[in-house]
Amino acid sequence: MNSRWFLLLFPALLWASCQKAFQGEELPNQAPETYMVADTIQRFEDNRFKSVVEVQWWGDDKDGFVKGYEISTDGLTWTLTTEQDSVFTLVLPGNSDTADFQFMVRAIDNEGLADPTPASLVYPVKNSDPEVHFIISARTPTRSFPALKYFWEGSDPDGNSSLDHYELCWNDTTLTPFQVSASFADASFVVSDLNAASPYCLVYPGNSNSPLSDSMPGMVLNSENKLFLRAVDKVGAASAWAETPEVFIRKPISDILFINAQQSSFNRSTVQQFYSNQIYTALNKNFDTLQAGPEGSAITDLSVDPQTQDRVFSYFKKIFVYSENSEYILSLLQRSSTGFFSKGGKLFLITEGNDVIEDQPSYLDFSPIARYTARPAGVSLLYNQFDSLYSSIPGYPTILNDAGILTGIRPFELPASGSNFTYSALYSGRITEDNNGGIAIWTGNSTLVAKRVRVATNQTDFIIALLPIYKFQNGPAMQAWFQKMLVDELQF
Repeated sequence: MNSRWFLLLFPALLWASCQKAFQGEELPNQAPETYMVADTIQRFEDNRFKSVVEVQWWGDDKDGFVKGYEISTDGLTWTLTTEQDSVFTLVLPGNSDTADFQFMVRAIDNEGLADPTPASLVYPVKNSDPEVHFIISARTPTRSFPALKYFWEGSDPDGNSSLDHYELCWNDTTLTPFQVSASFADASFVVSDLNAASPYCLVYPGNSNSPLSDSMPGMVLNSENKLFLRAVDKVGAASAWAETPEVFIRKPISDILFINAQQSSFNRSTVQQFYSNQIYTALNKNFDTLQAGPEGSAITDLSVDPQTQDRVFSYFKKIFVYSENSEYILSLLQRSSTGFFSKGGKLFLITEGNDVIEDQPSYLDFSPIARYTARPAGVSLLYNQFDSLYSSIPGYPTILNDAGILTGIRPFELPASGSNFTYSALYSGRITEDNNGGIAIWTGNSTLVAKRVRVATNQTDFIIALLPIYKFQNGPAMQAWFQKMLVDELQF
């Protein structure tokens, strides 16, 4: 019985006790206090902060808790945050390279009351000079026709948003600099008038196909050149000049270009001499030569990207190319000949196949080849010594293999003719098939030389021969063969 009374009375006693503890007047909410790392910062001249500063703060509330902070740089506009530190990039006013920036912070308590006396600290700031350097890869040529591309990277210790523009000069930094936006990190420089005594460059920023409105002076043809570059920030401070390695920039001497794209160094000069002699004998005129050896080697004049390479090719009306690597050269030409062909250019390509090329690689889509002829499993195709390359067209000379067995022979099929181009075979080969040691005459498609005709002009603009022609008998028939290809067909 007593225990029941205890249970009933205990809550009443507890309630009476609590009621007595809360008697009196409720105190008003007290504002929070805000603190920063210091009251004053003394820094002068070069010892000032960079324009990127880290600010820290904290707060305290005696009768509650701090739920956030408001920050301001002018005492009028306040921004709410729950952080207790932040990094700020300060933009210096006008052309001044120093400034004093005031930060104000006020704590906000759990009832929304703000500190009426915000913490304040003045940061003395000095602008930092920007920096820039060229990105020079192994693909950057040391010799080029007057279409080049360069890449660079700029930065600013005060934050890259402080960069305003870049300034460029060919060879002489006392010239009035050419400006490009800080949003670009590369540009192509292309001489448009090769006959000008002091040529100007069209400047194509990034991957644009449209040049900037102004042209850039200073490039010197048939001479070593350097490109100079500096970054300028929004205050007007400039970096030191960066410079490219010297590059010899050649002026084309003709509208014909011979490209030696042999990747192997073995007998490279001998092969080049053979084709050079055949071109000169057939045309009786001078021509330019471009070395397209292995990427990054000393025997390449190729541009750093296909777009710029196309601009180089567009200086010429006719191009003759040899490479022993059909995959390499067809891929290169597919990506870098659009502008050349759109201007009416004509191309003669001699290259070689191999047994491992897939039947229909994507890079064939611009060429007179639709696909390589499929072979039965285990069959490889070859040329024996004195096997012929012959044509069914009257007056087209037959030439004979003079180099023993040639392997990796890949005849091909033609694309369907359409409204823009027509295609036709020029030469077939007497090909032998090797079926795991069983030798027989190949009876399948044997097209090895074909042409493309542009319908709009009714002229041949592309011939491909898929054999190492320099290994065939060199004599009157060979000279007649090049005459037919270069003069009669392509009108070099």
